[in-house]
Amino acid sequence: LYRLRANLDAVVSTGFEAEATLTIGPVRFAGGYAFADAHVRGTGPAAPLHRLRPAQTPRHTGHASLDWSARGYSSGVTLR
Repeated sequence: LYRLRANLDAVVSTGFEAEATLTIGPVRFAGGYAFADAHVRGTGPAAPLHRLRPAQTPRHTGHASLDWSARGYSSGVTLR
């Protein structure tokens, strides 16, 4: 059943996102967080999937980055 590809009635998702940035001289810190509460609404052939989380849909995600910029050069790193 999980390898069957078919349309669903709906995917309902609620959540929020937050992001912050702090710059100190040539250094910039940034970070963000997202929460998503998603579930399938299914009837008929999709009824076994009703109220399940859609595949590959994370509940929590986040990122952080550190950037440096000076004298025309810049560099950065981001974690997800």
